[in-house]
Formats: sequence, C-alpha cells, structure tokens
Amino acid sequence: MRRRGRGTWRSSARRLAKSLLSAIVIIPLALPSPAEALRPLSAGMEESPVHRELRESLGLSTAGLEEPRKRKESPSDALARTLKSLGLPEWSRTYLHHVALSRPYKDALATTLKTLGQGLGRARIDPLFIAVVLIIVARRDGLERKAQDILDAAGPLATLTKALQQPPVGAGDFGIPSAAIIMEVALTHERIGEQAAVLTARAADLAGLLSTLEVVGITDDSTIRHIVGKLASRDDVAVAIEATIELAQALHRGGIDAPEIEGVLRRIVFEHALPSIARRLSDLVTNLPGAQATRVAFEEDVLSLRRAGQLQRSIVTLAGASGFIAAHLAGYYVIVTNTHVVWFEGDSITVETSTFLPEPREHLGTASVVLRAYSGLPETGGDLAILLLSDQEVRGNPLIPMRMTDQIDEGQVAVVVSGSQDTISSGHLVSLGDDVIMLGAETRGGDSGSPYLVKTPDGYRVAAIHRAAGPLGDRLTLELLQQLMATLEGQATRQTKFLRMTDDQRQVAVVKQFLEGLMAAASRAEQEDPSAGLEELDQRAGEVFVVIGPTALEQVAGLEEALAALQPTSLAERFILLPAAASPEELATRLIPILYAGQPSVMTVGTPDDPVIARARSMLRSWPGIVIQPHASEVLHPLVQQFNRDLKGAAVTELERAAQDFLMAVGLEQAA
Repeated sequence: MRRRGRGTWRSSARRLAKSLLSAIVIIPLALPSPAEALRPLSAGMEESPVHRELRESLGLSTAGLEEPRKRKESPSDALARTLKSLGLPEWSRTYLHHVALSRPYKDALATTLKTLGQGLGRARIDPLFIAVVLIIVARRDGLERKAQDILDAAGPLATLTKALQQPPVGAGDFGIPSAAIIMEVALTHERIGEQAAVLTARAADLAGLLSTLEVVGITDDSTIRHIVGKLASRDDVAVAIEATIELAQALHRGGIDAPEIEGVLRRIVFEHALPSIARRLSDLVTNLPGAQATRVAFEEDVLSLRRAGQLQRSIVTLAGASGFIAAHLAGYYVIVTNTHVVWFEGDSITVETSTFLPEPREHLGTASVVLRAYSGLPETGGDLAILLLSDQEVRGNPLIPMRMTDQIDEGQVAVVVSGSQDTISSGHLVSLGDDVIMLGAETRGGDSGSPYLVKTPDGYRVAAIHRAAGPLGDRLTLELLQQLMATLEGQATRQTKFLRMTDDQRQVAVVKQFLEGLMAAASRAEQEDPSAGLEELDQRAGEVFVVIGPTALEQVAGLEEALAALQPTSLAERFILLPAAASPEELATRLIPILYAGQPSVMTVGTPDDPVIARARSMLRSWPGIVIQPHASEVLHPLVQQFNRDLKGAAVTELERAAQDFLMAVGLEQAA
C-alpha cells in the first residue's frame, strides 16, 4: 500500500511538473511579437488598453517602428490649416470654414480658397485683406471661377490694400466695411487689375464719397457698391465723383431724405452727362424753398378735385399699390401701373377704386396683365405694366380715363396722387430719358404706379408713373412706346425690356390701338420741340457763346459800351453774347440748353471769384467733351477763359484769330 501510494504521488508530481513546463513553453510562443503587438498603431488605429498593458509588460516601445499612417487630410481641413498659417483673424477662419462646409461643392470651394489664400499671401497682402478677399469670393456665387484672374491681379490688389490701409492725408479712414466694399468693386469687375489701379488712384476721392454717403444717411452696402462701381468704371471718374458728392450734399441740405437721395444717386450714375445733371439737380433743390407756395397751391387744387370725387374713378388700387385708367377702348379700360406691382399676381389682378377717407373702396373687377417688364425692379426706365379691365365688370358709374403728356419742363411742379394711400405730395420734375426724377415729394409704400400730374392749359395730365427706388418715375417716351409695341407684335429683341403675357388677340388689338395713339402724340411733340433747332445752331462753324460776369463790367472801363457797339459788326455772327445773368442759377438755366445742343465753344469773361463766372466754369469743366484750349488761352486777356471742343490744327488757329479779333474789338486784347 505504501508503494502504491508513494508511486501515485510521484506520478502525480511528474504530471504536474510536465504540465507547468508545457505552460511555460507555450505561453511565450503564443505572445505576439513587438511588431505584431504594435501593428494596430501602425495602421493608424488607437491603441487599446489590452495592447498597451501587453506592450508595457514586455518592455517594448514604439521607437524604431514604422510611423503610423495618417488619415488623409480633407480639403476643408487643408483650408483651415492654410488660413491659420497665413495669420488670418480667428473670426474670418471660422466663417470661411463654415461656408466651405455648407456649400454643395464644398471640396472644390475649399481648395479654391486655399489656393487663393496662398497666392495672396505670397503677394504680401495683409492677412486682414486676404480674409476680406476670400470672404467676398466665398459669399458671391460664381466669383470662385475668377480665382485665376484674382491671382493674376495680385500685384494691383496689393497696392490697393496699401492705399486703403493708409489713405491720403485728409481723406479720412476707410474702415473695414468701406474697404471691403471697394475691394468687392475691384473683384467683380471684368478687368480686376485695371479696376484696382483706378480705385488706388482715386482712393482720396472714394474716401470723400463714402464719408458723404454716410453723412447723408446712405448705409446700404449694395447701394454703396452700386454707386462706387458705376463711378469707378467711368472715363471721367474724378469729375463724376466730385459731382456726386456735391449733389448728395446739396440734396441733404435741401431737406431731401435719405431714401430719396439714394434713389437719385443710384439712377444718375448711369448717365453719361452725370456732372451736368448733378448741377441741374443741385440748382433745383437750392430753389425748392422759393417754390413752396406754388407747390402748396397745386396740392390744394388737386385735393379739391379729390374731395369732389373726380379722381376716385380715375386712379385705382391694385395689390396694395396704385395705377390709373389711361383709356377706354373697345369694351376695355386700359390701366397703367408698375411691373413690380403685378409681379407676384400672375396674369390677373383685382382692381378697386381709390378713396378719400372715410369713403369705402369699391370693387371694380379683375384685370388681365397684357404687357410687363422682364425685371420686377429695373435700375433704369421700364418698370411698366399695361392691364385691361372689361367694362362689363364695372358696376355703377363708368371709370374716367386720364390724358397723358410726354412734355416736361425742367423743374416743373407735379403732384403724385396715391391710389392705395389717402395722400398726395408735390415736387419738381427733372427728365432723364425714359425716367423722371421728382425732387421734394414725399412718397410712401403703396404709391408705386401712382400718376405724376402736371397742369396744362387743358387740365391735369399724367407726365410719368411713380415706381419704386426713390423719387423716380417712368415716362412713356416714343422710344419706350416703340419697345412696348415691338413686344406686343412678337418682334422683341435682346434690347427690349418687356414681355407679352397673353395670346388673346382681342386684348392685343386693344393695347395696340392704345399704344398707337400715344406714339402718334409723342411723334408730334418731338417735331414741335422748340429745342430741336439748337442742334442746327451749334453746327455753324466758329460760333462762340460769351458769358460776361458782373466783375468784368466793373473792372474794365467801357466794356459795356464796346459790347453794345459790337452788335452791328460781323463778329456778332460768331460771338453770341448771353444776356447778363443776375445769379449763378439764372446763368445755369441759360447754359444747359446750349450744352445739350452739342458741346459748343464758350468764352467766359470775368474773375474766377465772380459767382456767375465760377458757376459757368464749373459747368463747362465738368461737361463731357469740353476742354480748355491752351493755345487759345495764350492770346486771351487774364479775365478771359476759353472752353470748347477738342479742336486741332487749323481749327485752333482760326479760333485764336477770331478770339483776338473779338478781344481787340471790345478792348480786352492781351498787352504785348
């Protein structure tokens, strides 16, 4: 028994030892190698707690092993890294990263912004302005396609940023918002480098313009970009900016509110003759207080008509705005209003009478839209719509059409009568082609489509139709009527602004009859225009208009007598003396028709500090195509200055001789 027991113990011990030995041998063989243990790290995976404990128990480290593979950098991450390396402000990096991630084409946009940032950084553009450029590109659809053009213009843009950072002495500080507007004007131009160079050269003028716009209350970025962009694209940019500043200041001093100023400036920047138009408007607003009594009388007259119920069935309400009855033809009332009034109403719109409170409005029926403009808010003339209302729908008394006129006198008083509001207001008209500016009137929302009424010997007539965007109205000029007719007849071109909204041939025929009547009247008016002869007047060779200032008459003894004695001579055929003006305003009214007739030659006689002479010289210098002839100036008296076309060669010599003959005749020849 003992042997058996001892053997059993020994046998058990041997089996235990064999088992332990096997474990000692097998466990190390089952452990992973260091490379295998770290393989998850090499693959870019995060090390798990089990792997870390095992690595540390074996005394292993990652030294000497291959680097873990990095995750591929996304375009947005690459953009963020680039922006940070360029030193852009954190707010701009956050904004750009957000924009890059929010666009459908986010990867392409992020790559474009990164490339742009790197290129602008190499051009040593200030990081803040790099941020400005990238934000403009990111937020304006399609601008990223001009990335290469922007990089090609990096040099001029760098120069522009320096001008914006350090404006000329006395120009004032641009500030980031203003600088951003100017940069956007450059970036959105067809030729970025050229535009940047123009803006750099005019930095002082632009600083003055932006400061003036702020003072008069124009703060809308889109309006400022529009004004700056249009002015910077002009050949006469310096003169145009100066005239715009003077006009804005004059309108502000004249009590014109910011929305009206904004509307006027947005419109006149399209005009080639902007400087002269600005002078006309400045002169007009200066004289507004003196015409207050006339305006009040007109308003009272129109109010009496409205109280008597004579306008309720002529001026109508539609879609919360206004319109008026322009004709009654073949069973239809023709209604004229604005395109933006009917823009969201489809091809028909409800019409009601206007009212003079507390009378209720009367439902008249549903009118069909026959013609409207392509755009709901055009910058220049053409915000017109023509509607037809069947007279079978109208109950009670018939509607009363208002007669129209295309004849507008400069500064003529007009009254705007609202169809949707219980208001009227008066102002003074200035014509600009298909448009008319009405200075001094107070217009409100709902006045769109209201008629501008002027008083004629035949009663009140409609001179224009009020539209949105400031004190502006549309005139039914012959050119605009021809566009409407071409659209109606299916002959519209790319230049045509309008769209026909119906195929009803009866309605088309009615509107055609209406337009033919207006076109015939407009043609007769053009033939009878008294200013038409001015073009022939200007074509006479060698003709010079002479402006004599009060100071010349005071300083030059016998000048008045000499001028009177000149009349019977042949020189009087070439030198036309303008009647003496008692004020600069009076002179302006005489010069404007002459200048519009075709850039004549004008001679001023008087000292520069003479108010009349100063106004004349200012108008002439700013008028397109008028220059000071240096050759002619050499033979002129110190009081005399010659302004005329850009004459050359024999024409200059002939002008010099004629000027010298004139000066000798009146005792103003230059002493040798």
